[in-house]
Formats: sequence, C-alpha cells, structure tokens
Amino acid sequence: EFVVRLDWSAIYLDEDGAEHDFCDFDLDLEIYDSAGATVADSYSSCPEMISINPGDLADGQYEIVASFYTGNGASMPVNFDSIPASVTLAKRGVSNNVVDLSGIWTAFDEGLDPNADGVIDNPQYYETVANLEISGSTYTVTNPETGEVIFQGRGE
Repeated sequence: EFVVRLDWSAIYLDEDGAEHDFCDFDLDLEIYDSAGATVADSYSSCPEMISINPGDLADGQYEIVASFYTGNGASMPVNFDSIPASVTLAKRGVSNNVVDLSGIWTAFDEGLDPNADGVIDNPQYYETVANLEISGSTYTVTNPETGEVIFQGRGE
C-alpha cells in the first residue's frame, strides 16, 4: 500500500488571542494521471489521505498535488507566517518521506477559491508534491523539480 497524507493541523492564535486549529482552512490532496484527470482525491478531512493498493492505478505517470482551497470563514492567524503543511509519502514497511510545505501558502485569506463560490480564481495555490510512476508492482516516487528518486518499492 502506498499512502499520501497531507497534514496541516496545528493550533494558532487569532488577533483576539483566541485559539483555532488550522484544520479550519480547506486544503486538499489529489493525484492526476498524465492526461490531467483526477484519479484519486481526498477533500473533506484533516489530515487528507489517499491510499493506493497494487492494481488500483494502471501503469503510468502520475502527479501528486496538494492545494490550499480556501480560508473563507477561518479566523486569521497572527502567530504563523504560513500554513504549516507537510505531505508524508509512505510505502508501509518500506519508506516514509516527509515533504515540508511550510512557507508556501502565506496569504491566509486567499487560496484557489478565496470566496468559496466554486470558481478557481488563483491556480497558483496548487503545489506539486511529487511525481509517481507505477510500473507493474513497482512504485517510484520522484522530486518534481529535480527528478531525484525519493524512494522506490514494490507493491507486492
């Protein structure tokens, strides 16, 4: 089983000193195929998680993407400069790698859809976390910028 987990849960203070959880901000996790179609997603949890078992996806190239959808309605943090997000890429019993996304989403009142009207206004709030290649029962996860192999494992 290959697992992707996006976590941004942390306690922050608003301008009145009240405590809130970053889970009030809507972040999402998706996996796209080479044609740009969503083949797996997690939209309604905190943390978000996608599990892929051998045979769930065809051989091919995939893109693992995290996004900050909206902060609409959330109190604004005063003790953080960005949403403290990270993505764990794991092959159970084989590898566990964490990609730190802290520092990426700094405009708390923005996001893909800042007013939550269902229209993507700011596509720059998508962040490619890793690339995934599936070949038979082998999973290869690479850094999207450098192509460096993060880890490789078999699904059987």
